[in-house]
Amino acid sequence: MRNKFLPKKVAAVVLSTSVVLMPITAFAAETVPDNPEDGYVEFLSQNMVNNRGNINKNDGCVENNYGFLEWNYAEEWGVENNYGTVDYNEMGIHNNYGEVNVNYHNALVFNISGNVLDNNELASVVGGADYDEDGNMERGCGTVTNNNGGRLYAGYNPDDELTVTNYYYGEVLGNYDNPMNDEGMGCGKIHILNDFSEEGVYKIAEDDGVEDRSFITVDKHYHFVDVKDADGVDVSYSNFVHSDSDKKEYALVEENNEPVEVKASITIKAKHGYKLSNTGEKSGETDKLSYTLDKHHDGSYTVNITSLSGNAEVSLDDLHLSVCKKH
Repeated sequence: MRNKFLPKKVAAVVLSTSVVLMPITAFAAETVPDNPEDGYVEFLSQNMVNNRGNINKNDGCVENNYGFLEWNYAEEWGVENNYGTVDYNEMGIHNNYGEVNVNYHNALVFNISGNVLDNNELASVVGGADYDEDGNMERGCGTVTNNNGGRLYAGYNPDDELTVTNYYYGEVLGNYDNPMNDEGMGCGKIHILNDFSEEGVYKIAEDDGVEDRSFITVDKHYHFVDVKDADGVDVSYSNFVHSDSDKKEYALVEENNEPVEVKASITIKAKHGYKLSNTGEKSGETDKLSYTLDKHHDGSYTVNITSLSGNAEVSLDDLHLSVCKKH
């Protein structure tokens, strides 16, 4: 891995990812036989060239993982090439062409064409390959499904593109040698399909000191709305996106970095034995949300959201509604 001076603001961030990836030949540990497709290894502390079966715990070195590795936690190095599945990755995967389910703790993955399902806090994904001994690298076209606090680094090659399906929070940085992207060159792209962060990816990167943010693109940006303390009523959301990660309902507010008309609405209906009423107000606003209110023949109300500037938690009182038991 190349060494360059890092800006002070992120030196501690990068150094905290204490994975050292080295070729398997750099280790003097004993090399054990390959694990076949029907093989099972409970604990690996040596070098293995090919795993085609199942390894439960890896504290050694696997050059090529074609099978299933349940827990990779090698202190200095773990997997050189992953073509199969690593269930829990706590340390290093040098070239990922397969699947990493949970990336966490001090994990670092150079993601060539594989997928990282969940990139969690303190873990890092680089959107391409590291340089080999001859200064060459493969083009990166890998993906991350959910970024839940992890770091995302652009690849070294301008043709690299790391695609992130759902971004909740975390850091979006330039390449691993130049996280601030203050040189404007030698940096791949990070493409985020759905940005569920309140501040937005661009603002988060700016706050982290990333100077040139042109390598980041975002398709859609959302804010959630949550009706709280809603005992006695049923709440249904229309034109929202449900997040399996945090169980929130999100409304689209920007597309391709441009504001869009919010078309989401919430219908609130009294449960059996309860009565829903309003104070006579047909519209209102909070610090994050503006809305109009429609009453229906069945006694339910629809909250039509007209603007949404951030994540909004609202009560029935905020919506000029109240619920009580029928007498």
